[in-house]
Amino acid sequence: VQAALKEAGHYPGSIDGKVGKQTIAGITSFQRSQGIKADGIVGRQTWQLLYPYVPAGMSTTRLK
Repeated sequence: VQAALKEAGHYPGSIDGKVGKQTIAGITSFQRSQGIKADGIVGRQTWQLLYPYVPAGMSTTRLK
């Protein structure tokens, strides 16, 4: 999720795989930019919009 947010321009931090304040802020920022409910949770709608930003070659098996 952090890598996709970074590609989308909504996550300035390092990619560490931990969902902390910076990650939640990135999710919320992305959601606002997409005009959807900004709750900081990557649900089905958020993931569908974020998925195109997943870097090529990155596994998303656990995220589907």
